[in-house]
Order: sequence, then C-alpha cells, then structure tokens
Amino acid sequence: MDPKLIGVIMLMMMCCIGSSASLAMSTGGNGDADSSGGGAGNKNKDDSAATTTPDATTTPDATTTPDATTTPDPTPAPNPTPPPNPTPPPNPTPPPNPTPAPTSTPQVTGFDYSKDDMYGRYADTNASTRDACGADCKNNQHSKNNEFTCEAFIYRENPKLCRLYDNAEISNEDISHTAYEVFRATGAETSKDYTESCDDLGGGIVARHAGGKDLNSCKKSCRENPTCKGIIHKHDTGFCQLHDNNDPYGVNICDQGYRVFRK
Repeated sequence: MDPKLIGVIMLMMMCCIGSSASLAMSTGGNGDADSSGGGAGNKNKDDSAATTTPDATTTPDATTTPDATTTPDPTPAPNPTPPPNPTPPPNPTPPPNPTPAPTSTPQVTGFDYSKDDMYGRYADTNASTRDACGADCKNNQHSKNNEFTCEAFIYRENPKLCRLYDNAEISNEDISHTAYEVFRATGAETSKDYTESCDDLGGGIVARHAGGKDLNSCKKSCRENPTCKGIIHKHDTGFCQLHDNNDPYGVNICDQGYRVFRK
C-alpha cells in the first residue's frame, strides 16, 4: 500500500479517537441527574445529534423548451407585372384634299363679272340662261323698262333667276361664294355721281343727242364735260341731253319715258 495513503488513514483515525474522548468527558461532567439541567443537557445532545435533513435537492425546473420556431408564412409571390398596353399604331395622315380645279370666270358679252352684290331698283325676267339674261339687260327687256335702264344683272342657275338692276354701284359685299353671279355693264358708272329724279332740268343745254346713246355713254359724256351738271336720258330712243345746272325745275317728265340725273 502506498505510504501516503496509510498516513492519511492513520491521521483520520486519530482525529476520530480524539473526538470520542472529548465527547465522553463532556458527558461524565453532567452526571445522570434527571434535573432540568440534565434534561437540558440531553436536549442539547439530542438537538446537536439530530442531523438536519437538508431539503431535498430542488429539482431545477425543467429547462423550458423554447417555443417551437414558428414557420413564417411564405412570402407571397409578387403579382406579375401586366404587360404594357400595346402602343396603338399612329393614325395615318389623311391625304390632303385635292386642290379644286380653278373655276373659269363666267363670261357675258358686254358685261363684267363681279363678286359684289347689287342693290337698288330691279325687275325679274324669264331668261333661262346667263346670256339670255344679259341680252334682256342690254335691251332693257323687263316689266319696268319705262322706269329705269338696266345697268347690271344677277343670274342664278338653279332655281332660275334673272334680275335686272337700274345701277352698277359697288356694294362691297362679296357673294361669290353663293350661287349668284353678278354682271355689271362694261363701262357702267360704279360710283354714285348722280342723283336720279323725275324733275326736269332747266338752264343751258351743253350737248344734245337725239339718239344712239345708252345711259352709260350719256353719263360718260357728262363726266368728261366739266360744265355738265346733269343729264336727261330716254332709253327707247337713246336720247341724251347734257345741262349746265342741276337746279330744281318742278316739272315731272318720267311719265314721258325720260330719266333725269343730277350731279
């Protein structure tokens, strides 16, 4: 046997023997008396002898099992991005409207086509063509030929219209976009240089033409003569008389087929 182990055993035995001797000596001093002191001594011995039973080793709480790891909800798949709407094809550019062919200007012999509307006295005829309407105007063939001489006319193809006018004045109202066609006698007066009336002219006679003068040429003769202030004209005979004054005379001569114009 190991000498060290033997020494330890002997030391332990000696300690035990010493403890027993100390205990015997303590017991012998107290005696066997049943006094309260002895009882107390016994009580102390019992108390000291009683071995306190340690509390049962507290079983540690079972290790708390952690909650089972919650499986997270699966991440929903993202909504698929809808495909973009297809870009509509561009609207084709419409072809340009064809340029309308230029319309030829209507022609009537002895008249000039005009865009300007007419006004003043007028009379309608039954002419069914543009040329026939122009002939009615040139020949003053209308229901009021004793009242005025035609200087212009308006013609419409559908429905038919031939309207003769007593003047060729410019109205500055364009009607070329309508169905009406306006014709003014070539060389006709186009400004209001004269005032028409039925009152005869007095004073001196500048020039006298027994016939062959239409109204326009009669007016032109007066316009070219600086002393002329008025004219008397008769359509059916072409009578034309120029006067050097335009004073009122007080005699009505329209009932004789004459027309009077004063500057």
